[in-house]
Order: sequence, then structure tokens, then C-alpha cells
Amino acid sequence: MSSIRESIYEDLEFYFPEQFINPLSQSYWRQQKQKVLAQLNAIITGEDHSEEIDRIDTMTRQNTKIKNFYGKESEELKYENDFETYCIILADHANQPVKTLSVKEYFSLRKFVEGKNKRK
Repeated sequence: MSSIRESIYEDLEFYFPEQFINPLSQSYWRQQKQKVLAQLNAIITGEDHSEEIDRIDTMTRQNTKIKNFYGKESEELKYENDFETYCIILADHANQPVKTLSVKEYFSLRKFVEGKNKRK
């Protein structure tokens, strides 16, 4: 399941970057790159880089917001509610039921409607 989800998300990032690229995740991967480089330097040079690695680990833990997937405030429930709301909003702009659109069609229509509303 996770590989399918990742594949879909990668496609959505490609087609709709303004909605799916998270600047925090880019920061996260920059930090991870720094950590790996520090670890490699420690291996190659034999020097102690543990302070730098610990600093990056601490920053990562502090900057990572763990999402809630349980209860009334769960991300899944929020996503489902947002989807239903968008289906109602998008219904006036589609020539078929919104829930029958493909994922790409859904987000293209959503982008179109959001752009149209910004121009007003």
C-alpha cells in the first residue's frame, strides 16, 4: 500500500507542485543530507562528528510535526471532510459527478476553480 501511495503522491507533486510540495519536507531532506555527509566524513577522516549529527537529529525532532490519525481531529477525517466540501464546490464546474473523476482530473478541476476564484 505505501508504495502505491508514494507513487500517487509523486505524480501529484509533479502535476500540482503548488499543492503538494511541502517546504518543510525539503528542509527535512537538506538536514538529512547534512547528517549523512557528517557521518561519511566521520568514517573517511576518523574524526568525531557526533555533536553535529546530534544537533541535526535534535533539529529534526523539534521541526517534525507528527500528524494525528486517531479521533475527531485526525488528518484522515479532515481530508475526508475537505474532499466532500470540494466535491460540492466543484460540482458546478464539472460535466459529470465529481466523485467519478480521476485523481488527476479532480486536482486539475480544483486548480482551475481556485484560479478562477482568485481572479474575481
